[in-house]
Amino acid sequence: MTWSQHRPVSSLRLAAEAALAQMDGNTALDLTEADRCKLLHELQVHQIELEMQNQALREAEVELAAMLSQFRELYDLAPVAYYTLDGAGVIVRANALGERLLGTPPGTAVGYRLSTFILPDQAATFAEFLFRTFSRRTLEVCQLSLANWTGGPPKHVMMEGIADDHGERCRLVVNDLTRQCEAEKALQAAEQRATELASAKAAADATNSENARNLTLKRAEIRTGGNTILGKVDALRMTPLSAKQSRYLDDIERASAHLLGITDDFPGRSG
Repeated sequence: MTWSQHRPVSSLRLAAEAALAQMDGNTALDLTEADRCKLLHELQVHQIELEMQNQALREAEVELAAMLSQFRELYDLAPVAYYTLDGAGVIVRANALGERLLGTPPGTAVGYRLSTFILPDQAATFAEFLFRTFSRRTLEVCQLSLANWTGGPPKHVMMEGIADDHGERCRLVVNDLTRQCEAEKALQAAEQRATELASAKAAADATNSENARNLTLKRAEIRTGGNTILGKVDALRMTPLSAKQSRYLDDIERASAHLLGITDDFPGRSG
C-alpha cells in the first residue's frame, strides 16, 4: 500500500471531483478501451511523479527546518552582538550576547529603543549614526558606550550598521571593546608612570652627579688642608721643642693622617 492510500483527501481533490460530477454527457470524453487503459496508465505514472515530488518537497522542508535551527543557534551563540532595529530604532531582534551586553534578562530586549541604553552624553552621536545608516544604506561605523541596566560599568562598543534594501530596518553588529579600552588605559597609565620614573631617575642622577662633584671638591680642600698641616708639623719638628710641644705635634700629625685616610673613602675618589 502506497503513501497516497493513507493520505487524507485534500480540498483540492474534492473540488476536482465535484467539478467532474457536474460535467454533462457532451463534455465527457468518448474513449476506446485502449485509450482508457493508456490514460489510466498516464494518470498512474503522473500520480507517482506527484508523490515523489511531494516526498522531495517534504525532505527539503525538513532540511530547511534543520538549516534554520542551525542558523538560529549560530545567531544566538555568535561571539558578537547582533541587533535588528526598525526605522524608529526599536529592537525587533537581538541575539543572546546582545541581550547580555545590554544587561537585560533573556528575551526582554525586544521592544525597547536601543537609544535607551546609550549614555546620555552620547545620545546625539548614536542618533546621527542611526540617521546615516538608514539614509545612506551603506555600512556605517561608530564607537560609543552602552549603559548597563544591572548597574555595572558602561560597555565601550563599536557598532557597524547597514539598512535593508527597503530602508525599513537595519542590522547592527556590535563588538564589545571594553577590555581593549581598559587595556589601552592601563598601558597609557604604565607609560605615564614609566615617563615619571624616568624623569625622577634623571633628576636623581643629576643630583648625584652634583653631590659627587661637591664631595670631590670638599675632599680636595680637606686633603690640601691636611697636607698643609702635616707640612707645618714637619717644619716645627726641625725647631727646638719641649716635650709637651712634641706631644701636641704628635696629636696633630695623627689627627691629620686620620682625616686624610677618611677622604680616601669618599665616593668618586680619583686618587
